[in-house]
Amino acid sequence: MRPPEDAELLTEYATHNSEKAFTMLVERHVALVHSAALRQVRDPQQAEDVTQAVFILLARKARTLRHHKSLSGWLCRVAHFVSRDVLRTERRRLHWENIAAHMKDTDEMGWSHIAPLLDEAVAQLGEKDRNAIVLRFYEQKSLGEVAAVLGVGDDAAQKRVSRALEKLRKFYVQRGVSSSTAIISGAISAHSIQAPPVALAKSVAAVAITKGATASGTTLTLSKGALKLMAWTKAKTAIMVGAAVIFAAGTATVIIEKAGVHRQSPPTVNRFGDISEHISPFTGLRFDGDTVTVTYDGAEYQLAAINGISTLEMLDFCRRQYKDSWQKRIAEDLVVVLSDMGHPITVEHTVNLTLVDSKTNQVTQIINAPMTEVNRHSIHESLKPTLP
Repeated sequence: MRPPEDAELLTEYATHNSEKAFTMLVERHVALVHSAALRQVRDPQQAEDVTQAVFILLARKARTLRHHKSLSGWLCRVAHFVSRDVLRTERRRLHWENIAAHMKDTDEMGWSHIAPLLDEAVAQLGEKDRNAIVLRFYEQKSLGEVAAVLGVGDDAAQKRVSRALEKLRKFYVQRGVSSSTAIISGAISAHSIQAPPVALAKSVAAVAITKGATASGTTLTLSKGALKLMAWTKAKTAIMVGAAVIFAAGTATVIIEKAGVHRQSPPTVNRFGDISEHISPFTGLRFDGDTVTVTYDGAEYQLAAINGISTLEMLDFCRRQYKDSWQKRIAEDLVVVLSDMGHPITVEHTVNLTLVDSKTNQVTQIINAPMTEVNRHSIHESLKPTLP
């Protein structure tokens, strides 16, 4: 009998509050998270605090992570954010910078030189590249298994891993560590996962299942700090996308607006947990080649990005995934599209938007733009004559 997949365990926990399912997830991934934390904070007790905080966040976000392609990749990223918060608080970042500054420029650097920067290097990769590295070298999966998780062919998985390794190599070179992709991949495979303390899995599961109700003040602070840092990182990515668009147009003005979360009647609950499939931030939408024009808050804009995903990336995915119905999917099933791309909407049913005024080329960044069923109905009615 095959062991249950991470998605199955997350669904069981989110739906039935199954302690057994969550404990299995912790036991499966605690070594990964603890090893990443220990590499960064270099203190056993703090590493356990970081590990606890990560799994508290997992318990809180289990419902929205059920459709995530690689839970291990998400855990590594969160472990980095929590650890970075610890390092910033105690001013340990200077320690890593000093290590990097005094490294020798040689072709073969040992694990002692690779380890201090590894988690920062992996965290700065895009989601697909990060998942490829974690699956291939942290979890020692075959290329076939990596391909299956990422939903691509074996050749595409190999190219993804190779490109990600090259990005890591360049990251190290920029910080004074001259090495090869072969050395980096070998070092990660051999040393990245270490056995955690014997009782850590049980204690982590017991506290995380309560979503932090029984956690120490330090652990709760770490969890909250990581959530804020992750939210800002996602928003900053979208801002950079918008900035790139506007620089190309010859201007350098970026406007950031914070939209309040307007709650109307609760959306229908369905296979996405608390999120209805039939919600949208827009009241109008039309296509012109690779340009998507949307109506938001009564004004028309060109859509540059949603939650840091560029419009071109979304269009390319939808054309491949949904074939002839790609326009209808984007217009009426945006929640499904984002979930299928590995970016499920949060239970607050909001998104971050990067919008461009086609007349002035001014970029507007909307933080927490509300998605409603009323908006989606407006799009559905307006597009009835044009979409199949």
